[in-house]
Amino acid sequence: MKQSFYILLIWVTLAYACDPCADCGEPLRYDPTVKMIFINQDSADVLNDSIQFNKDSIATNTALRKVNTDSMKVLQDSLIIVDTLVAAGKEEYIEVQDLFNKTIDSLSIVSDSLSSYSKQLTAINTELTKILTVINKGTVQLQHTSILENGAELSYEDSTTSFRLPLLLASNQTSYRITIDGIDYSIAFTYETFESIDKARVAKVSAGNLEVLSHSFDSLTLNCPSDCISDDATVTVYF
Repeated sequence: MKQSFYILLIWVTLAYACDPCADCGEPLRYDPTVKMIFINQDSADVLNDSIQFNKDSIATNTALRKVNTDSMKVLQDSLIIVDTLVAAGKEEYIEVQDLFNKTIDSLSIVSDSLSSYSKQLTAINTELTKILTVINKGTVQLQHTSILENGAELSYEDSTTSFRLPLLLASNQTSYRITIDGIDYSIAFTYETFESIDKARVAKVSAGNLEVLSHSFDSLTLNCPSDCISDDATVTVYF
């Protein structure tokens, strides 16, 4: 009985002695990353310009249709008088009657054409806006991504709205070469690594004071809370 008690006592002692920060078999997680969003600003600008041009064209068409409709109304009112004269036997007004009818028919065709064109432009803008929404969400595919310091290749097979890039732990800097639509871009981060323990008492390495050292994108924004912990940071780049 005493032997069983001592075995149980030893087991309990060892169990309570184990700490995630000590060498008790609990893994230390090395996983600092930075979240990146890629916005194709050049394409977005082209689409915005096209959408605005179409809107301006629709507004012009609307104004032209109003002028056209007003002209048709004037001619139709005048035609009533001409029709009355022709019906009364004034044959000299027959040519005027024909001219008014042909002009009204032509104006009607123009009005229908302007209306049809505006509908087409509206449909085009609907599709362009859908594409613009996708671009503004940052949905892209990274064709190639590598870490310059060690040549490691990173695989991101699917198109998505954001990507998490791993940071090197043996250094306070990580640089990347990223290929999008056949064009190479680069970006480099500096940071300070430190160990911490989460609520589950799992030790992990984080990267704080994250900063962008350099980049070849058109522009970018770095959004992060105080101390700029990498896992909480979001870098949005525009290309």
